[in-house]
Amino acid sequence: MAMHLTLGGSFIRRNFGLVFGGIWLVVGIPFAIGGYFMWQSEQRFAAAAVNTEGKVLTRDIRTARSRSSSGGSSTSTEYWVSYRFQPSNGIPHEGSSKVDVHLWERLQEQGPVTVSYLPNNPTSNRVAGKPDWVGPAIMTGLGGVFALAGGTIVVFSLGKRLSRARLLRVGMSAEAVVTAVEPTSFSINRVPQWVVRYRYNDHRGRTHEGKSPYLAPQEAQEWKEGNTGKVKYDRERSDKSLWLGN
Repeated sequence: MAMHLTLGGSFIRRNFGLVFGGIWLVVGIPFAIGGYFMWQSEQRFAAAAVNTEGKVLTRDIRTARSRSSSGGSSTSTEYWVSYRFQPSNGIPHEGSSKVDVHLWERLQEQGPVTVSYLPNNPTSNRVAGKPDWVGPAIMTGLGGVFALAGGTIVVFSLGKRLSRARLLRVGMSAEAVVTAVEPTSFSINRVPQWVVRYRYNDHRGRTHEGKSPYLAPQEAQEWKEGNTGKVKYDRERSDKSLWLGN
């Protein structure tokens, strides 16, 4: 599957893992935290709420619109009930709740409805029913997955950066022969990025293969199969190399 990013091209090529992983991390952490606090709020409400009988004021059907990751949108039907109830402090309150379709069909306008509310804060109320654990669980789960994946990518990318810095500093130099110049499925600003594949011999005469980091098309097209370029490799692990080019 092709991947497209639209930030500064050279910046992304140098920091692809950090950018990609960082985006997942930034998206995942708030989702996970938000889901956790939603779960805590549901737990507190379930533990402290009391029930009383109220009166149904209206029954509504609403259309909810949500956006998908591909940029499209989808619609769903939501069932809402508004009601009036009188908590123990004697001051009537009104509220509204989204309910499932089965409960919505059973309720009638001006008919009774059981309302749950917090005694110390009656404005926090809803139609009585099971706590909503699904929403918090989904948010926390998705956020956790994104944050874990993003954090793993960031850590891996930092490791690669340190490895490249070490190769630049103490790596052994070698001449590499270009074996292929080819596009990848990764794009920056809708421009496919390329890589140069190469072969080199280490100080023991063993042959290894490697590939360059992502290159812009104009950079990659400076190289042809059979050209020679410079690489640096790890003396202890000769299969680890870094493409330097000219």
